[in-house]
Amino acid sequence: MSAASLLIAVLSGCASTPHLASDGSRPELRLGLRITGDAVALNAHEFVLYDTGLVIIKRRRSDDLYEFFSVELSRQEVTQLLDELQLKNFFALDESYDLYETASDLPTYTIEAWDPARSELRRVRVRGILSEHGHRFDSDMTFAAPSAFVRVYERLDSYSHPRERPWFPEQFDIPVSSWPGRGKSCPWPRGWEDLDSAGSTHLPARPDSPFAELGIIRIRGSRLLDVQRFLDDCHRTTGEIRVLVNQQPVWLYPVVNLPHQQSDGS
Repeated sequence: MSAASLLIAVLSGCASTPHLASDGSRPELRLGLRITGDAVALNAHEFVLYDTGLVIIKRRRSDDLYEFFSVELSRQEVTQLLDELQLKNFFALDESYDLYETASDLPTYTIEAWDPARSELRRVRVRGILSEHGHRFDSDMTFAAPSAFVRVYERLDSYSHPRERPWFPEQFDIPVSSWPGRGKSCPWPRGWEDLDSAGSTHLPARPDSPFAELGIIRIRGSRLLDVQRFLDDCHRTTGEIRVLVNQQPVWLYPVVNLPHQQSDGS
């Protein structure tokens, strides 16, 4: 039996339940693409496929905001996707490749794929600059990456589906850190959740640290694009992202947890 067929058996055709596995637990990651580096928006995952057949994709818009989309794949669609990826060749790769050892600020691309032979997620990392959505950069290093990695990367990086729909988390988190100084601040919109709202968290005060973490705002998922627009407008207006929350200047950065990253009871 091929690696793709074995993985199909693991997925077991549960595409009818998009958010929970058959036993009511959180879905388990079976295939994923992560990009980590200095500036990663919302979540490092660009693509995830779960054991339920659920796919979630993160995509950058023309205005540089980010959206998530989801689709539930049938067994046949999962089979077709995995056959295209030729995972047998991917599983033969080493764990890590550095395409430019003398540079320290390059992104890292990580592909995670369930290996039925080992009953575990195999992770292969490539550090360098790869193409993005088919666009080649001036310093593009895609040609130097293993072809088995590039095949999977480019397919997941450009993935779309005619049945996909916008996906929003029920809630997402905004870590809040103090930002002292006299720079301009953008008032946090009235009516939006803040550090005093239900579900949000205050952290103990640390007067010895001028950039201390103050807590986490738990905010409804439907505000995701609005929060991004607000922070983008703030940066365009003031040159910084200094926000006034509860009469205190702070720094904010939204974080979206995907289904397999959510804690129990969230």
